[in-house]
Amino acid sequence: MSGAGPVIGSLVKGAACECLDALSKDRNGMLALKGALVGIAGAKYAGLETVLGQHLLSVKFNPAQVANLVKHLKDHWFDPSSPSTFFPNTPVAETYGEGLAVTLDKSLAHDPPLPIDSNWLVDHKEFDMITFLYPDKNSPSQVNLLIATPRPVVQVVTAGNLRSTGTAWSTRAWNGRVETREIQLPAS
Repeated sequence: MSGAGPVIGSLVKGAACECLDALSKDRNGMLALKGALVGIAGAKYAGLETVLGQHLLSVKFNPAQVANLVKHLKDHWFDPSSPSTFFPNTPVAETYGEGLAVTLDKSLAHDPPLPIDSNWLVDHKEFDMITFLYPDKNSPSQVNLLIATPRPVVQVVTAGNLRSTGTAWSTRAWNGRVETREIQLPAS
């Protein structure tokens, strides 16, 4: 999410995505993250960057790196009053927190948990957390999370596109309220 990492088409595998993918191999770690998310859900996920620092980013990064990433997430992603926010007038923390909780739920519904493959998809029309089971919801082998956003103020190199079929869960602001809806993806 920091913008660092390999670019695959319009996808970026940033720090938070790398950590979520790694954390998906640890049921207890995912349960701890889910519990922390539940704890801040009532406050519309205020402090999400701190929860991610404690329960997600620490999976792959040292304390100094985590502190820098937490500051980046607060300044550019989750603090709507920040002059350097990437997505003004968007309930990013609430949408991100809800969408991440949906992703964790889909993975943890299986024993062992399904692995998670997460990516940041740039140049989406709205800020949208899209969770889908691959290859489909009846016989999934992994959970995919796309953090789909408009292009932020900073430049991110993109090319190509992404295609998928099956069922997805989209978490975003619908008519001024953040909610999750199940959607069907068309066959290619």
